[in-house]
Amino acid sequence: MNRHYKLFTLLLISGIAAIDDTESWSSISLETKTPYFSKIKIEQSLRLKNEAQNFKQTFTEVSLYYKFNDYITFNVPYRYAIFEDKVKSRISFGSALKYKKKDLTIRYRTKLENSKELNKEVEKTYRNKISLQFKLNKTYRPFISYEAFNIYDKILQDIDEDRFSLGTVVQIFKKSALKVYYAYKREGLSKKHAEYFGVLGLDYSIKI
Repeated sequence: MNRHYKLFTLLLISGIAAIDDTESWSSISLETKTPYFSKIKIEQSLRLKNEAQNFKQTFTEVSLYYKFNDYITFNVPYRYAIFEDKVKSRISFGSALKYKKKDLTIRYRTKLENSKELNKEVEKTYRNKISLQFKLNKTYRPFISYEAFNIYDKILQDIDEDRFSLGTVVQIFKKSALKVYYAYKREGLSKKHAEYFGVLGLDYSIKI
């Protein structure tokens, strides 16, 4: 066990040392139940780049969720994002499969994104994410996840981007929680020179 722990630590340090930049992602979200849908969620986010010192983007996202049963959920998020030199809108169609056994929860999510920038064609991206979350106690729920991005017309070819995330959800109050995480992100994997980023994330969610 000690040998495996040292190997994991070495790989993690090597990955962090190889990053090109560190970004900061933070968000606050509100969610509530609504007629005809399981819930609606509104999120406001800010992302910084260049060692978390410069503006990268901010976005507002509204998501509708429909719970088909205890295992399957469908959702439709719409995002309006402002960058330094452009504005993008995005609508997505997604589904999630959840399996829970005692304190362990396994989730698999798939999503098709349609992004549009003024005077440009629609960009389509296919995303798949799997995550494992463990309920340690009433306050902490550590998790680990992996997500892969494919350009839509090249779904069966190489992955263009992926993310490895590790963190925990901290239950602050009964209806509010804080998610703290670190993500290792690789972009442009289908190109000659890929870029590697570290992300420090902080998300605060409130249920009303």
